[in-house]
Amino acid sequence: AGRPPAERFALAAWSAGLKVTQLGNRGIPTLEQLEEARRASRGARPA
Repeated sequence: AGRPPAERFALAAWSAGLKVTQLGNRGIPTLEQLEEARRASRGARPA
């Protein structure tokens, strides 16, 4: 938790790469799914 941002980013990138290696693209949401989630979260927020 107390790691510098660059180190945290490197760890996240490594973790994502490992996930892709293990699962292929099944582990990653598509752009469509991301947009859908973004729209849903925007609609859920009170004005």
